[in-house]
Amino acid sequence: MRGLYILVAARRPRWAAIHQNLRAVRGFLFGTKILVVRRTVTPGKPGAIYVSVITPGKSAVADPPPCGPGAIYFGCRRSLVATATRAGTFQPERHEDHMQHRSCYINFAEHLQNRWNPNLLYPGAPNQWSAADWTAFLTMIKAFGFNVFEYWAPPTLMDAKALERGGVYGAFAATMRRVTELAHGMGLQTKCLLTVNTMGADWFFACPHAAAEKELLLRLWRHWVRELEGTDIVGIFPGDPGGCNRNGCTHETFVDLALEITELIQQENPRARVEIGTWGTPFSGWGTDMISVPGWDGTFKMIADPKYRPPGAFAHFWLGTPDRARVALEYFLKRLPEFPADSMVAINLGFSPDGDAVMGGDARPWAREIAKQRAIVSWDYSVSEGELLCYPHWRL
Repeated sequence: MRGLYILVAARRPRWAAIHQNLRAVRGFLFGTKILVVRRTVTPGKPGAIYVSVITPGKSAVADPPPCGPGAIYFGCRRSLVATATRAGTFQPERHEDHMQHRSCYINFAEHLQNRWNPNLLYPGAPNQWSAADWTAFLTMIKAFGFNVFEYWAPPTLMDAKALERGGVYGAFAATMRRVTELAHGMGLQTKCLLTVNTMGADWFFACPHAAAEKELLLRLWRHWVRELEGTDIVGIFPGDPGGCNRNGCTHETFVDLALEITELIQQENPRARVEIGTWGTPFSGWGTDMISVPGWDGTFKMIADPKYRPPGAFAHFWLGTPDRARVALEYFLKRLPEFPADSMVAINLGFSPDGDAVMGGDARPWAREIAKQRAIVSWDYSVSEGELLCYPHWRL
């Protein structure tokens, strides 16, 4: 009885209809199990509550839960059974959570500003969350069964101006330090994702083989790891936007740079775990995953110009193949032991934008190999994010 569940509270007369309806929609729930609470009423006796899982699972008996008939709740089994039995005596069996890392993810990027995404980038504009708003949000996701709040720090923040600690840069850091404090007070962790080499609002792709660019890049990484003090997990994201094939950069360059940044993170925040992302085919934008443009100056504007795109190309990147994935992952596995023992790998299980195992192929065999050395978490865009097509976003 592990995983994600839907909890349904129903009195006996409505049970059959709800059971049938849930079975009908089960195929659309991406494997979500359905945790059903049935209430029976016998004259002269207390009502009995039956907690069962439609597929697969066990049954148990509990006292009446404090939830109305026909109510539907979403979350993980542990939080839902607690909801169902708060007023009773039923104690679910003890077990380890199969998904120990359950994060709810918000992308703070400029193109995702709307009424249900917090605004941390535009002073004076609407949708800036108060401490009460953040408290309510964190309370909600904890009730849903998440144990990590994960967020994307946009490349806009990776700007030399950030080193002055003023304006939007200082405000972002102060807000997220406060959010981290609130999260910790609720027993939640926080995770910050930063794209490995993308700098500024115009998305300049710094080259690790260009001394001046790398020097500024590492200064910015050090700055933000310091500014986001208390963050529990720091994610090193390969690209989209980001990557490089200037000056001989390849997928190996990303892995080498990630190791260097990991050492920096350990220096500035020794308690933080590091998460290395594979996003892409894998390692988005590195080496032959990105188009080759003679004289490319590192700007997004130039690399994304349609006039340079090969016929039939999906974009200026996503050009990887299964053969490239094999070479890239073999190198990553070779160097993986050099990352801290508690580090995690966020792997998209299909090396494509939609998790469908085209382009770079099926990542599941590689996930199994990585899992022999380090913990893995999911990072499949269209399955668990989709930039507001699926909300809230989640990672397991």
